[in-house]
Amino acid sequence: MALSNKFGSKVLKGVNYDFVDLITGKAYATLYAGATLSGANVMRTHVFDSSYVSNGWYSPWIIANSVDKDFDIEVGKTLRLGGEAIVNGTVAIYNNGVAMNCNYTTTATLSKWDGTTETPIATTTNPAVNITGTTFAEHRFGVSLTIPYNTIIKKGIDLRLTIQITITGTAGTTCFLGHDPGNRTVANIINDDSTLKLFLPMLTN
Repeated sequence: MALSNKFGSKVLKGVNYDFVDLITGKAYATLYAGATLSGANVMRTHVFDSSYVSNGWYSPWIIANSVDKDFDIEVGKTLRLGGEAIVNGTVAIYNNGVAMNCNYTTTATLSKWDGTTETPIATTTNPAVNITGTTFAEHRFGVSLTIPYNTIIKKGIDLRLTIQITITGTAGTTCFLGHDPGNRTVANIINDDSTLKLFLPMLTN
């Protein structure tokens, strides 16, 4: 819904928000991360079916394995950001027939991307999660990022969300990152919630 003027005289007209936090005075937009048929990883303000439910990398005999994916959205109107952004997603770790003893960390980074240079805005790495005694584990994660007050994203610049999953431990593990706005699932890969969402705090005055 569009914000009314009661939230300040400098409301960004024509910009829609999904909800307003009346305590912090911030409006939040929900961005859905996924992949297009052309193979581009994008974020959109609406739900769509991703062309791939998950991207996995299988690297036998390599101790460390990782996912590193960028999701972009081009800003069509200059935005002012500030406050706590939240990223929610699902990661699945799999090892065929061998019980794992490994750790993984999840890092979320927001950046500006002008087509040449990536300028970081905020980044957070969650504490390591241990997986022991199982061949498959699926976890829902949440990452909190603090965006500096009055961060400006100019029209024509991409806002980029980067998700990195880094595993250390059992060799031969496969890491899957769910990123389907349509929330479809794949048996034994992403069984529960396959969405990857960014809740973005927008300054309204």
